[in-house]
Amino acid sequence: WLPGLASVGVVLLDHILSWFIHGSWYSWISPSARLLEAMHKEHENQVKIVSSYNSEYNIFIFSSYEELKISNRNVIDNHLKNIKDDSLIIDVKINKLYSRLINVIMKEAVSKGVKKIILKNVMGQRLIGTGVNCDEITVEGLVGNQSFAFIKGVKVNVLPSRDNNILIPANAQVGVANTSNPLEFNIAGHVNDLFAAYAVSGVFRVAKSGGARNLLLMKAGLPQEWNRLNLEKYRNYNDEEILDELLLRYHKRKALRLSKKWSNFLATFEEKLNDRTLPVAIYGLGVERGMGDYFMEYAQGGIGIVLNIPNLENPMGYYICSGMSAGAAFIRGKVTQNQLGVGVKKIDYLTDNDIVFLEREIIRFIKTFENVDIDKSYNKVFNEFANRFYKDKEDIFEEFCKIIPITVDGVRTNE
Repeated sequence: WLPGLASVGVVLLDHILSWFIHGSWYSWISPSARLLEAMHKEHENQVKIVSSYNSEYNIFIFSSYEELKISNRNVIDNHLKNIKDDSLIIDVKINKLYSRLINVIMKEAVSKGVKKIILKNVMGQRLIGTGVNCDEITVEGLVGNQSFAFIKGVKVNVLPSRDNNILIPANAQVGVANTSNPLEFNIAGHVNDLFAAYAVSGVFRVAKSGGARNLLLMKAGLPQEWNRLNLEKYRNYNDEEILDELLLRYHKRKALRLSKKWSNFLATFEEKLNDRTLPVAIYGLGVERGMGDYFMEYAQGGIGIVLNIPNLENPMGYYICSGMSAGAAFIRGKVTQNQLGVGVKKIDYLTDNDIVFLEREIIRFIKTFENVDIDKSYNKVFNEFANRFYKDKEDIFEEFCKIIPITVDGVRTNE
């Protein structure tokens, strides 16, 4: 009972001293409650004294697209004045344009016939390019989270920014290129976690390394049948017209089913679905770090390539291709058995078709970044790799292994 009595005495002494100091009932409030109140007051003071940078926009976090257009009309119009022919350069000036507003400006420019957009001095703005339908987007600087989701048929270039003697590396943050179908996606730097997750089609080139779970659930390509769909005619449909169109399609498919055997009916769809081009993602790997864990986790198609340009002893993380059901990964460098994920196997040789495919993709990778000044250390190993590849490509190919999924029976593979 002595420790309990001592603790009661300490609390009473604290209250008595506080009474003399503050002279009010405040002293009888529990210490934890007083701490919370003090933190609240401190927070209020901080909010009052924080000064914001001189931005060009009005921030409305929950505003709709139309509300953003109205509240920032002058800013949008000022940027649209810089349209030249079918191109537009937007200077973000590090922190002068808000993430959503950049997209609003880009979409407004596209509606006026712009096909090529260049963003300068970008510093981690999010959502860039999401929902923007043009031919080419070039970003100079750091691409923020969730940028370039759901794009289709767009060529994307991410380059270092060196304006005003300030270097902003051409890196990409988390969740970039989610569920994307780019024509090409070229990043002259690192990418972070979940790059190209759920990617359906396109070619992805990353000069350096990737974070965790890159190419998660990578798909097997966009069927050409889907590319041939003319979606413009449905843009102005009302609900009733959409329902009529769906019912018409249903009855046509039902009539086709009744006119054929079940196997023949399925074959017509199989032919359409097989008419596709697999997505390809190729990484150079930076001198700073290797690839993160869970590379190509649960991939359902597509090809991942790791060139290991700096010749890292072990360029990969753990759980490589875990749960992969289709597709393949080509990795140059040491890969141990305990690095592999569940349901895959490593093959230490390449087929003739593998070599033809890799040669084509490596040459395109080199040509993409050979004239880009990324940084001194990377430029050095890149040039050494390129020179060696053109002189001794056979030796380069011998340093690759191939990782493929194992079928359910545990015996057959898609080798």
